[in-house]
Amino acid sequence: MPTNLLEGIEFSPEQKELFARFKKEMKIPENAPFDSVQDDIAVYRFLSGKKWVYKDAVDQYQAMLKFRKDDDVDNVEEWIKANREKVDLIEALYPQTQRGFDREGRPISIQKFGRIPAKRFVKLVSVEDHRKYHIHQMEKLMKACRDQTLKLGRPVYKTIAIVDLEGIAMEARYFYPFLKDMASMDNQNYPEFIHRVFCINAPWIFPTLYSLAKPLLDPTTKQKIQVIPAKPIKVLEALKQDIDMDVINVKYGGQDATPLPELRGVELKESHEHDKTERKLQSGETIQITEELNDAKGGRVMWGYHMESHDVTFGAEWKGKREKKASVLIDSDAPKELESHGSHGVKTAGILTIKFTNTSNEARLVKFTTMAYSATLLDTNRAINETKAKEKAAKERAEKVRERAEKRKAEKAEKAKAKAK
Repeated sequence: MPTNLLEGIEFSPEQKELFARFKKEMKIPENAPFDSVQDDIAVYRFLSGKKWVYKDAVDQYQAMLKFRKDDDVDNVEEWIKANREKVDLIEALYPQTQRGFDREGRPISIQKFGRIPAKRFVKLVSVEDHRKYHIHQMEKLMKACRDQTLKLGRPVYKTIAIVDLEGIAMEARYFYPFLKDMASMDNQNYPEFIHRVFCINAPWIFPTLYSLAKPLLDPTTKQKIQVIPAKPIKVLEALKQDIDMDVINVKYGGQDATPLPELRGVELKESHEHDKTERKLQSGETIQITEELNDAKGGRVMWGYHMESHDVTFGAEWKGKREKKASVLIDSDAPKELESHGSHGVKTAGILTIKFTNTSNEARLVKFTTMAYSATLLDTNRAINETKAKEKAAKERAEKVRERAEKRKAEKAEKAKAKAK
C-alpha cells in the first residue's frame, strides 16, 4: 500500500492517538490493502465523518463491515455480469454516467434524475436490484478515487455529483423507496465521500419534492447541496466553481462534446433475434417449456423455434391467471414450418407453454426461445418515445423560429444598408 495516502492532511495529537487506537482495535494491519475499507484514508473518513467521536466512528465502521458481508459487496461485479438484463433495464430508465474529474482530481458523476419515469420505474425495477446496481456505482467511484490518489500522489477520497433535474415532475415522489434505500446506505457506509452536489435545472416544483427527500439526508450532506435554477448562465457559473470548462459538458455550457446518456427505454428483441436453447429429443419424447408473465395488465409473449425435421410436432398455448382452461395458439397437429417465430398479445398475467414431441424412431434436435414483455414495460417504451417525439418537434419549432428571426434581422440590416446608400 502507498505510504503517503494521508499526505497534506493535518492531525492534532489527540486525533493521531485516536487514529492509532482505531486501527489497533479494529485489527487493521499496517500492510492493509488499499481498498477503501482498511486503508488509512478509509479510517480517516470514518473518524472525521463522526467528528472524531471515537465510539460513533467504531459503530459506523463495524456496521459498514457487516453491510459489505451481508450485501456481498466484494462480488458485486459478478452480480452485474450475471444480471445484464436487469442492469440494462435500470440504465435505460435512469440515465447516469461517471465523466471526468474536477480541478482537485475528484471523480464526477452525472445523473439525469429528472428524466426517470418514476411511476413506471417502481413497477419494473425492484429495490433489491437497484440496490445492487447502486452499490456497483459507488464502488466504481471509490476505485476512481483510489486510482486518482495513486496518480496524483495525494489523497482523493471525495466526489462531485451533478444531478440534472430537467423534466422532473410530481411523479418523482414514486421514486421515494429507492431514494430512501440509497440515502440510508450511503450515509452509513460511504461517509465523507461527497465534496459537492449540484442539483441543476431545478424547476419551481423542486422545493416540494426536496422536502420529501431532505429528512433522508445526512446533515453534512445537506450542507454540500447547491440547488441551481434552470438558467444556463447560473448552471455554468455553479459548475465552474469546481470544474474546468473542458470537462463541463456542452449541454451545461462547457466544452466537452461527449454525448451524455439519455432516457432511451428498453430495447425489445423479437424472438428470432434471441439465441435459442438446443435440446436433443429422443424417440417418442415430449418436452414443455413455460414462460410466465406476471403483469396483471398483460403484455406480449413471444416464441421462436427450429426443428430438424417434420416428424417433430410443435404447439403453443396461453393460460391466463384466472382462466380454467388454456387457449390454443398453435395446434400441435397442424402442419408447421421447420423454422418459425410468433407472438401473442394478452390482457392478463399468465403462462405461455410451448411443446415439442418427437414422433420419429430417431433422436431429433430442436432449438427454441420464449420471452414475455409486460404491458408496463411496453407502455413505458411508448411513453418515452412519445416524449422524445414531442421534444424533437419542440426543438424543430424553436429552430425554425430562430431561423426566421435571423432572416428578418438580416433583411432589416440589408434594407438599412440600402437606405444608407
